[in-house]
Amino acid sequence: MAKGQTGKKSLPSLEERFEFLGSAPVRGEPMHAVRHEVVDRTCGRERSLKLWRKTGTPVDEELRQLWVREVRQVQRVAACGGAGEVIAEVLEAVEDDEEFGVLVEHAGQALSERRLRVNPQHWLRNLHAVRPRGILWRNVRRLVQALGIVHAQGLVHGRVSADSVMTEGSDEPDFKLAAFEWSLRLGDDVGPGGPARDDRYSFEGDWRALASLVAECLGHEVSPTGQTRPKAGQDTACHLSVAEATFVRTLARPRRSDDLDAASLTRSVDEIILGVGKGSEARAGTFLLCFSNNSGLDEAVFDATEGRIAVDEYRDQLEWVRADLDGGARLVVPRGFEPSSGRLRLVTTEMSYTLAPLLLGDGAPEWDVAICRTARRRGDDSNVSGEERVLGHPVEVAPSAKAAADARARLGPDALDWSGFAHTESAPASDDRTTLVRRSLALVQIVEALVRAFETYPVEILDIEVAGGRRFLVLRALPDNDRDGFARRIGLADTARTLRRLFEDDQRDLVGRWCLSRSNALGARRKDDIPVSLHKVDRHEGRRAYWFEVDDPVDAGGRWFLRLERDAGTEGQIRRRLKVIRDLDARVDLAGMLDDPWRARRSSRDAPPGGEGDERYGELDQSKQAALTGLSATLPSYSVVGPPGVGKTFLVTEVVRRRFEAERSSRLLVTAQGHDALDHLQRELLDALKGEGFPNLIVVRSTALDRPESAEDVRRTGSELLEALATSPLMADAPGPLQDRVAGLSGLAAGRGPAGADLAKEDGAALNALSSLVLDAANVVISTANSPDLARLVEAREQFDWVIVEEAAKATGPELVAPLMLSGRRLMIGDHHQLPPFDAERLRAILLDHDVLTQAVGLAGQHLGQLVRDGEVEEMQSLAQDPVKLRQVGNMALRLLEPFRTFVVEDERRAQGNPAHRRISSELTLRRMDPAIGEVVSKAFYDGKLETEPKRIEASEAESPPFEVLAPLPKSPIVVVEFEHLSRTGSPKPAERDRPRFHNPGEVDSVIDVLRRIRARPGSEKPPTLVVLSFYNAQVDKLSERIDAEVANGRLPGLAGFERKASGGWVSTVDGFQGSEADLVILSLVRNNPGTGASALGFLRDERRMNVALSRAKWKLVVVGSLGFLREAVRGVAPDGAAGDLTFLTRVDATIKDLMKRRRSDGTPKATIVGPETLQERGPTC
Repeated sequence: MAKGQTGKKSLPSLEERFEFLGSAPVRGEPMHAVRHEVVDRTCGRERSLKLWRKTGTPVDEELRQLWVREVRQVQRVAACGGAGEVIAEVLEAVEDDEEFGVLVEHAGQALSERRLRVNPQHWLRNLHAVRPRGILWRNVRRLVQALGIVHAQGLVHGRVSADSVMTEGSDEPDFKLAAFEWSLRLGDDVGPGGPARDDRYSFEGDWRALASLVAECLGHEVSPTGQTRPKAGQDTACHLSVAEATFVRTLARPRRSDDLDAASLTRSVDEIILGVGKGSEARAGTFLLCFSNNSGLDEAVFDATEGRIAVDEYRDQLEWVRADLDGGARLVVPRGFEPSSGRLRLVTTEMSYTLAPLLLGDGAPEWDVAICRTARRRGDDSNVSGEERVLGHPVEVAPSAKAAADARARLGPDALDWSGFAHTESAPASDDRTTLVRRSLALVQIVEALVRAFETYPVEILDIEVAGGRRFLVLRALPDNDRDGFARRIGLADTARTLRRLFEDDQRDLVGRWCLSRSNALGARRKDDIPVSLHKVDRHEGRRAYWFEVDDPVDAGGRWFLRLERDAGTEGQIRRRLKVIRDLDARVDLAGMLDDPWRARRSSRDAPPGGEGDERYGELDQSKQAALTGLSATLPSYSVVGPPGVGKTFLVTEVVRRRFEAERSSRLLVTAQGHDALDHLQRELLDALKGEGFPNLIVVRSTALDRPESAEDVRRTGSELLEALATSPLMADAPGPLQDRVAGLSGLAAGRGPAGADLAKEDGAALNALSSLVLDAANVVISTANSPDLARLVEAREQFDWVIVEEAAKATGPELVAPLMLSGRRLMIGDHHQLPPFDAERLRAILLDHDVLTQAVGLAGQHLGQLVRDGEVEEMQSLAQDPVKLRQVGNMALRLLEPFRTFVVEDERRAQGNPAHRRISSELTLRRMDPAIGEVVSKAFYDGKLETEPKRIEASEAESPPFEVLAPLPKSPIVVVEFEHLSRTGSPKPAERDRPRFHNPGEVDSVIDVLRRIRARPGSEKPPTLVVLSFYNAQVDKLSERIDAEVANGRLPGLAGFERKASGGWVSTVDGFQGSEADLVILSLVRNNPGTGASALGFLRDERRMNVALSRAKWKLVVVGSLGFLREAVRGVAPDGAAGDLTFLTRVDATIKDLMKRRRSDGTPKATIVGPETLQERGPTC
């Protein structure tokens, strides 16, 4: 290895890092590699190091680029499910001045070397026997799986042989395909004169090479026709069964009807393994048995013969045993028998013999000779535990282990393997951690589906009214319905109470689009559903009733159910999630990460950021530097806690930029739970990539029916590519029919021709295939976590270099499985202090209560039968029969209900208890919002731990907002338009209205007054952004109507200089704006009543929702509402100021009061409270 060269900067010699085992290092030749066993001094572990000598010419730089790219390729494949079990992992690329190197996990020796070093009794050299033959085929199964993983990534190995298979030669299957052999196609491992690699590379070539390897192991060779024959000069060739010969022939010369895919071939190998095990039962031969010195045979025979055979008459004892066995014997195989460590029992009428395998010199067990460890009389012990087999073969009893070994040599292949005879049918797999994780995620999804199933409400149509050309259905909850009895069993409210909560209490503004349906089942056909919309809530003939508007006549008779229109989409999501969860059994890496991310954590070999020339790193604040360093160094996942205003989007764009800077061919998946966050992230990401000059990157957005199409939509991108192909010189030289077909599809993709149901079936299939190709080829795919496209990518076993999950705290475990399954490098970003996954609290309540959970599992079959059809419900119901197992699965389900929250909270706890803890998460500091706003958010929701970046503090003093405010609107970054608490006004007129839904007219007026006194600052580079928020849909509607009217009448001219940030207008709900931001935010609280506690506060009692509301503003936050009402509502339930669920409201109030006493350098208070009448005073308006 190079020690250094003069005249240029030298790389550290590889000998400084690695201790080469065995003889002195042998240098390879250019394009020919040499493998070494080494100890990595950085960690003390044994590794394999493969070295190529550099050429000393400019070719080295081209080789380096190829070498680095291919190492990334193999590391991508290593992230595939199960790859770590069957493919030797490439750890990193290394080099010094003279050689390129690849460091690989130590997985034993090459099979070609191992066979030469084992003793003659080793299973690798005794494949005529049943047990060794079974071990071989279980290892072949591993190689089939390995090639399947390689081929699924579109790669060809290129040279499958005994040189590229690594093994320790143990009795447990351990073959691993050497991944670096196929990823680094720089040359052979053998020297000059050795076999050359075939120039033809194909999937069939890999399978053909595997056929040759299997045949070689069994002493055969494969003819050009695919037939097997003993190798010339091979005296110990094994006899091949029909199944074995057929398998080799299928690989070597497949027919058109043969399936050369890993799944089919694995099934064939399983059949061979089964046949090998059963083959010993029909095969002629002899079992060999001897006794250990302390087996107790002497005492047992003495007792059995009533003293006729003395304890020191060993020969007579053995003769008696032979006669005992000749009288008939049964072999008892314990459940879960493992040949390497298990015991068998040989049972006769008189005796019970406990058998163990003969141990070879190296400690390896061999079952072709059994040693009796314990011999006892059966006596009254007639109960035998295990599966019994009648022993029909003769048993030769040898006087010693040496005599038994001599008999084995004499019998040769006729010496039968006891463990082969002991083959049992496949027993159910034991509950391992992967199964536990899969079941837990399935349980979360089933419980969620069950809750959705009970969101169909039986109703009675009391009347149908027509007024002013509009038709209204008068509905009420159907009394004494079946749904309510079931719902109460799992802690859900009855229909009447639920309708009151939805349409009369504060939850009414969660209402979406409703419909009347004849069906109450998830998964049922919904084509006859009737859309309806709530009009009012009132009393009808003395009964509480709900007026819904409907367009068409409705038959009032029969069963009717009120349900949300979104159910149909929810059903598809549930099916897709359950299908992905079922695939988790093959992704032990992901299951391990979800089970225990700290145990799964390992160090990445990526170069740390911040090195020489990395100027961008130095421009980042410390929290982002820490996050970049952590996620670069940590595998397989890293979490970043991103409170509002910390620059999460900036971090994502920086991660993406760095990835493409390092490797232009990278593939990344960017996903989130909802479209709003993705829309913002998509805009920022595109701007960042365009500014960095990355040409020819394909960035696509997964198609969604519930959002407008963007320029990056996968269908539009496919249309553009198809149009480019149709008009390209390449197509000009293509055959006429192909030109016509491409031109026709191009026109259809561009909308020139029939669409939807009128589109020909083959044309629709072709356009869908085009979209799939675009997704497969894209460098960046942007998609929601619930998109059908992700499920398809999982099914196709696609892999990305990175998956980045935004808003990870808003996603449940089942929602996250699909995106997380698509890469071995995972970055999750979220804030568990803000809105949780939808309905998380209801699901948590069911999972927490074991009795309720048991009831839920029992009801799932009845209510989810049409939706869940692949055995998940039956599996859960089987678990429910074992309370211990169900409790174990339920506890894990609680952890995986909100994985992001679970991981970051536990990571913080571990770090506090152990300063040396290696973290898998970090937290960003505030950089977006004004420090005064950030202080309110930090103290109210983060215990004051959230810090503002120093540069943002400086900017708040030195820079002006991109808008101006006119008196009497204060210039403070926080302004409260304070309405007096209703209980103090003495007014009988309520401030808030609650029919049919909550709104507050007074606050609408004040919001308009605020808008009259703002305008864009002249000279701003881009227009300032503005949003008006409220917790309540009704208030959003009232505000939108009023603002639109004022703008139309020319009374809000200042808005012309602002950019709208709400989707489709100026106003948004708080929930709908999570993940977005605006320079100026106006928040209408709505609630102001004489009540106290949670019922009076409504949505304002939700800490995480309030966190979202107060943290959207970058420069100015105007709160329109009553802090006095908030104080009194909290005081009513905590008069002594004790901490409780509403304490955050007290902290908000106290922090604002404190900020009112503090001023900026220009004398402006950091917070100001004004009355609504102040804004009504005459003054300049925009």
